Amino acid sequence: MKRMDTKRLTKSATLALTSLLITAFIVFSLFLLQERIDDERQSWDRKEELMYLPSGKVLKIISLGFDEAVADILFIKMIDYFGKHSSSDRTYVWLYHMADLVTDLDPKFRFTYIFASLILNLEANQFENARDINTKGMKEFPDDWYFPFTLGLNYFFHDGDFMRAADSLEDASKLPGAPKYLIGFANKLREKGATKEAAIAFLKHLHQAFGDKGLRAILEERIKEIEERGVVYD
Repeated sequence: MKRMDTKRLTKSATLALTSLLITAFIVFSLFLLQERIDDERQSWDRKEELMYLPSGKVLKIISLGFDEAVADILFIKMIDYFGKHSSSDRTYVWLYHMADLVTDLDPKFRFTYIFASLILNLEANQFENARDINTKGMKEFPDDWYFPFTLGLNYFFHDGDFMRAADSLEDASKLPGAPKYLIGFANKLREKGATKEAAIAFLKHLHQAFGDKGLRAILEERIKEIEERGVVYD
């Protein structure tokens, strides 16, 4: 009996390892294909290029149950993509789609939502996409104050809708672990509107919260712009 159990366990482990290796090979092949497209098809329309990133449904099929492992690989690809474009053309056409894929595969990958929403909001000027990925994260983390906080940032900077921004900050202030000053932020917005001081306070909080050099550089640039030009929102 013990020998039979051992054989079954060995067979199961072998099948699992084989499935993981097949999945890794398929995903790696997709990335190689995309790199080839990047190198040789620079003249293609960006919308056409997007077609070569598979949908979440397709990835779920080819991941063979290893959704989180594939999500990790995709996340690394997304960060690499951000790094390349932040130091070159500063356009991020695929970023939302990549973040959407990662969070389809691993809905609890919290940092993906936050990172993508901030970059789409502050750097890529994709405001609706920023809200979409942020709202998607809020559904998975309804008790996480950071999501309504970043939603408030979106309303504040790119709509000048400081009343909705204040409502989002107030919502954030009611959640576990939220900084006590958030309710003060909300009240100031309602009283004074989108001020230069409030904008800088927003961004400095984010700057302190993240260690990513690329993101911190974007935040520093935005702070400097507001300090020098008084530009609060686009």
